Amino acid sequence: MDNELTVGQKKAKQQREKTLGDPLGTPSYFQPGTLEALEKEADGNDTAKRILEKYRPVAEATRRDVEDFNAVRQHNLINDLVTDTAATVETYEESEKLYNDAAERCKKAEDDLLEIHQNLEEKINIQITAAADKSKQATDIQRHVEGLPDKQARLSFIRKQMKAGDLETVAVIVTRKPFLSGLDPEDVQHLKEQARKTLFPDENAGIEFAAKLRENVGSGFLSLQEKIAKYDTPDIRRTIAFRDRAKKRKK
Repeated sequence: MDNELTVGQKKAKQQREKTLGDPLGTPSYFQPGTLEALEKEADGNDTAKRILEKYRPVAEATRRDVEDFNAVRQHNLINDLVTDTAATVETYEESEKLYNDAAERCKKAEDDLLEIHQNLEEKINIQITAAADKSKQATDIQRHVEGLPDKQARLSFIRKQMKAGDLETVAVIVTRKPFLSGLDPEDVQHLKEQARKTLFPDENAGIEFAAKLRENVGSGFLSLQEKIAKYDTPDIRRTIAFRDRAKKRKK
């Protein structure tokens, strides 16, 4: 509270408020409410829960770093025992540290989440390929599908088998040359995506959750970057330049 400040602290605050700006806000992506919502979304899916543990430390550490920065900023705002230059430079340097730490942390989390995404996709592809390779009826399956009246009938049949959990039939169709089943490459690509969602629901949920969290990390960092950028102002740059010139003169 301002009425608890000394005369010197009030003067320091008045002089530095413009330069030091307002306290830094934590991006919504890293707020406790967002984590709670993600926990509910992951509930019941062990894969999603494991993925969330790659995101949680990023959110919590960034939130703590923002709080620490604001404590430094507030201290420098009213610290009448140091010059305005010293208070400004220290606050700016603390914002640089916050940015660098967050950049490293977010980059690692994005890489980890991408690796999880890719590993889950590979796991699905391995199972589909294995099912096709083990099939002793692959040729008969392709002939049956190709012999249906038209492409719509072929797609309808494959989707029906997919819903019935017939991995063998679906695997044969999506891993062999499309024309052998009377389909186009685009048809097979769509069937692959549908098969991932229908036949591998847990892995698919993990893939979508990892992609969502990776996007959250990237968006959260960009939001933080924009907030930190306000401390990199012409006034602060001039103050740092003045500090550096003063140091040189002392040498």
